[in-house]
Formats: sequence, structure tokens, C-alpha cells
Amino acid sequence: MSKLTNWMDGKAIAFALFLFAGNLKADPRLAWLPIDFTLLFAFLTAVFVIREWIRDEGRFPRELFWVLLLFFSFAIPIFWTEFTPYAVEKVSRLFTLTLLVAVAPMFLFRTDGELRRLFNVLTILGLLMGIDSIITLFTNGRLEINPNLSTGITAFGSNTIALGRSAGLAFIWIAVLALEKRLKLLPSLGLLGILVVVLLGSGSRGPLLTAVASLILLGLLFYWKKQAYGWRFTGVLVILILVGAYSVTIAPETASQRIEAFLQGNFTHSEQMRMLAYARSWDMIVQTPLGIGWGGFVEHINLWFGATKQYPHNIFLETLLEGGWLVGLCLIIIPLLALFRIYRRATSMEARVLFALLFFFLTNAMVSGDINDNKEFFAFMALSLVYRERTL
Repeated sequence: MSKLTNWMDGKAIAFALFLFAGNLKADPRLAWLPIDFTLLFAFLTAVFVIREWIRDEGRFPRELFWVLLLFFSFAIPIFWTEFTPYAVEKVSRLFTLTLLVAVAPMFLFRTDGELRRLFNVLTILGLLMGIDSIITLFTNGRLEINPNLSTGITAFGSNTIALGRSAGLAFIWIAVLALEKRLKLLPSLGLLGILVVVLLGSGSRGPLLTAVASLILLGLLFYWKKQAYGWRFTGVLVILILVGAYSVTIAPETASQRIEAFLQGNFTHSEQMRMLAYARSWDMIVQTPLGIGWGGFVEHINLWFGATKQYPHNIFLETLLEGGWLVGLCLIIIPLLALFRIYRRATSMEARVLFALLFFFLTNAMVSGDINDNKEFFAFMALSLVYRERTL
């Protein structure tokens, strides 16, 4: 049992499943269960937070101030929000589930060991999603699981972006374990190969490119000048490039075409619509310093006619547009502060991975999802703010 707790523990499992609950609850194979995974694991996470708070004699982390300041700013535009069904859902989720995601890690994961166990659980979940997606790829069962997603492979009935982000997280952690010689090279390359297949097969450009960019950034900032790590880093990259070239040949044609078109600078309809959303959002941001209220994008811009849930697919533009300039600036400054703090404190392997994962989810939040779809971004922002190197 002691060996198992070195790899994972209850609070890491509860919080990881809370983060990934949306990926699980979409699976039709689990539809028979009479529970809501999000609420279940949110409740378990809250229980662990209360337990840790009591153990710490009722003390609060100083860095909690920054998270509370950010969410206090999120409350300001409520006063001029037009409460459509989407706006009601958005605000209610923002101040419950998303707030919990941002606060809980500051109590639960304060040491390198606790972070390591969290990364392990998240990586196992990412690998399980990857294996499920590869099985559906080779058995041609993807369209039977979710007929609305035809651009790439998926897992557990979730969308391609969720799969890409989960695989990207696992990719970064395993790559660093290999670089730091904490995991043998051969099994590391095998697992990384699986994840490359998943990233390419999903057809999600954001997770794929930002996972690679995060790994390269880690190499340039922390490993490149160290000869022992430099050669290992170069070898891992070369092998992954070869695996990637093979993966393109077995990935769904639509997925490989989307990635190829993007790398060649040929924007598909998806990119064109998002660029249009960025342009129109920015025009309105300049004109409305107080914002148009949460959920206002669909009322004032409405690019996807008939869709009740719309947003510019960029968390910073979304908050500047709907929350106003003050809210948008808070959401820009505080994550940048977190990124700078964790970079300055990245003397351990876990801290370096935390830096890479915050960069990974921050850049992903700039190209897909609304503010509540980017729970991982808030979680790793909070972890980066509260991090102090402690090895217990």
C-alpha cells in the first residue's frame, strides 16, 4: 500500500476525476449510472479541501488572495448581464465548479510529492483516454460512439479537443520523466509514441502544437545547456518526429488534412470563423470598457446562427468583451504572475512540469472553449501561484 501511495492518493484521484469529469460523463457506455460525475467528484474534492484545511489548523494560503481577487472581478459584470439560459449556466458554473477548481489545488497539493501524485493520476487518465481512442480508431467504432464528431478520433464520447488536451498533459509529464531519467527510456518512448498517435489522430491543432511547443520551451529554458540532458532531449525529439510521421498515415484522413492544412497556412472554415470572432470581439471591446455582460457574445455578435452557447474561443478576449477591461486585465496579469513565479522557482522536476503545464493550458485557453471549459488552466494557475519547493 505504501508503494501505491507514492504513486497516487485519494485527493489526487478525486481532483483529477473532477477535472476530467466532463470527459467521462459523455460516454454512452456509462450512461446507465445514476450519478453526475462532476457533482460527485466536486463533492469529494471539497471534502478533501476541508480535511486539509483542518489539518493546517484553519490557515489559508497567502496566495489565495490572488484567486479570490480574480473571481471578485468576475462578479462585477453580473450587474449588467442579460440572463439568458446560457448566461445563467455560465455564471452559475463560474462561481461554483470553476471557483472550486481554482481554490482546491492551493490546499491539496503543496509539496513536490503531492504534485507528482497528481501528475501521475492525470497521466493515467490521459493514457486511458488515448488507448480508448486508438481502439475505436482501429475497430472503426468512432462514428458509432459519437456520430457528430467526424474530424478525428475521440475517447469516452468526449470531443477531440478534450482528448487532445488530456493526451498533451500526459505527453509533457512522461517526456520530462524520460529526460530526468526517472522513467526508463524504452517504456517512455512507447508511451510517448501512443500519445503522439492520439494527438495527431484527434486532429486538434491547439493541443498538438502547444504540447510540442511546451516541450521545446522546457528544453530551451532548463535542459539544453546541460550536456547530459541535451543529447537525451534531442534523441527523444527525433524519435517522436518519426513516430509522428507514421501516425499521419494511420490517422483519420480528415484529422491529418486539418493538421496539414494548418501547417501550410491554409485556414479551414473553423480557423476563419475564429479569426472573424476575434476581429469582431476586439472591435466591440474597444467600444465597451465595462463589457457586455456574461454570455453577451451570442446576443451581440452571434456568428454561429442557431447556437445558443457562443464565445470567441479565446479566454482573454472573452473576459475583455463580456467582463470589461478591468476583468480582462485581471485575467491577463494574474496568470502571467503565476507563470513568472513558477519559472523563478523551477528548481525541481515537478516545478518545471508545472511551468510547462501552465503554459500548455494557457495557450490552449487562447484558441478554444469558454471560460468554464478551461478548468485545467485555473487549476495550474493556482498551483503555480502557491508552489514552494517542499519535498515531503
